[in-house]
Amino acid sequence: MPIRIVLSSVVVLLLVACASTGEPDPALAGQVTPAQIVAGSRVPEVGQHLVWSGTVQVVHNLRDRTRIEILSYPAS
Repeated sequence: MPIRIVLSSVVVLLLVACASTGEPDPALAGQVTPAQIVAGSRVPEVGQHLVWSGTVQVVHNLRDRTRIEILSYPAS
């Protein structure tokens, strides 16, 4: 019985350690946003980081790159 409690506690602690805060990284605050890209007002430079939230729908492993299709959520 004590082993189950210890293992359960370890599993819960590992899951909590993997949880994100949901807050964007302040270092990326000035980056191009998905809304700006869709509106055509800004275009990201090659190698520039993007923050795009949503749910990954499909991942395509292409010959020289990876294409990720994301269902984006509107900013609230």
